[in-house]
Amino acid sequence: DAVNKDLERTLEDYATLGANYLGVAWIGEEYRTKEGIVRAAKLMERAAQEANKHDLTFFYHNHAFEFETQVDGGYMLDALFGAADPALLKWESDVYWVKKGGADPVAYLNKYAGRVPLVHIKDMTGDGQQSFEIVGAGIIDFDPILSAGDAAGADWYIVEQDQCPKGEVESIRASYQNIVARGWLK
Repeated sequence: DAVNKDLERTLEDYATLGANYLGVAWIGEEYRTKEGIVRAAKLMERAAQEANKHDLTFFYHNHAFEFETQVDGGYMLDALFGAADPALLKWESDVYWVKKGGADPVAYLNKYAGRVPLVHIKDMTGDGQQSFEIVGAGIIDFDPILSAGDAAGADWYIVEQDQCPKGEVESIRASYQNIVARGWLK
């Protein structure tokens, strides 16, 4: 069918480009129930099986809602990963959104060690808004996060700024300078 052809074409394109990872970054509201999470996990497992045929690792990228939404008495993120085969569904941890959702990024990197090949590095302002900040200029303590990510088997750390406090170029420049100054770049 058309969906399978589109998926196959996408996987072939990613493999041709030399990508190692492919994933999704959202679960629609219709899946944010106990039964829906199981359905979403099974769909992601099927996508992961297809991705594996192209030497691609399939992941789920979180936002805050996975920690703000309760499913079966716990965080939605835990329900998703509990319903999916750890060998198939990996996690792209976005530490900003974990913290914004009220959870501890280090604890979650430890919890899903071996399942976290990608870690998004994003900082947060210390005010009540908890907005996006230049990496190294906010309140997120990256030293324990990077240690936990290394121990969890992270392959890539990705600096991401959803909104740039000083514009795109200056914000990434300042983030890079902070990363280098703190010795976080290896």
